[in-house]
Order: sequence, then structure tokens, then C-alpha cells
Amino acid sequence: MTVPAKAGIKPDEALLAGEIPTGYKRTHLRCRALRHSWMHSNDVVQHPTKAWVGGISSICDVCGTVRILWLSGSGARYGASYTYPDGYLIKRDRKVDDGQLALPAPKPLEWRRQFVSNLGFPQQVEPIRRAQRTRK
Repeated sequence: MTVPAKAGIKPDEALLAGEIPTGYKRTHLRCRALRHSWMHSNDVVQHPTKAWVGGISSICDVCGTVRILWLSGSGARYGASYTYPDGYLIKRDRKVDDGQLALPAPKPLEWRRQFVSNLGFPQQVEPIRRAQRTRK
């Protein structure tokens, strides 16, 4: 699927207008559209700077993203860190030729639209309407 150019934007800059790039990996698209499918490890990882915080690592079974959820001994969350596979991330703050910030990356709905269109779903799905009742 090719990325359509928007008014005033060169085709190679279409990504900057929130479009999904041509050739984006299907596994990455699936995770963006439907979220990651985490497989959790029982191994505890030591936090690099906080001795009282440990991490539980998880890996996405679909795309290979690695997440470490940082927790204290009491169970309090201290955030998470992610390592993404090559080609997964899209640069959101890339500057265009005139020095202005680029437009945002695709919204979650756009990822899902692209994902279902690659599966062969119809492009436009009308909402299901209830049958009109006739009064007697």
C-alpha cells in the first residue's frame, strides 16, 4: 500500500503528517493496532541506580519488544523501560526542511485501520442499524 501525499507535503514526507509508512512490518503493525502479547519471565533484574527496585522482564511474542516493569519490594511501580526491535519506532519529532516540528505520528485508530485493511477487511464498514419498528 502506498502512502498518499497530503496537500503541500511531498510524498516522502507523508509520514510526518501522521501516515503509516509503506512497508511497515506486519508484526509491528499488529502490536501497534492490538497491543503487545507479553510473555513474562520469572527472572528479577536489578535496577541500574535504585538498589531497592527490581524489574520483571517480559517479551512480546509477536514483535520481540522487551519490557522491564520496575517494582519495589512493597509492590509499588517505578515505571517501565522498553527495548524495541529495529523498524518499530517512528520518529515523531523529526523536523521538516523549513525547521518546523513535524505533525504527530499515526493515532491508534489509524494503526488499527491499516491492520484490518491488510487482513482483507472492507475499507468502509457501515454501522449496524436496528430495524425500524412500525406502530400499529
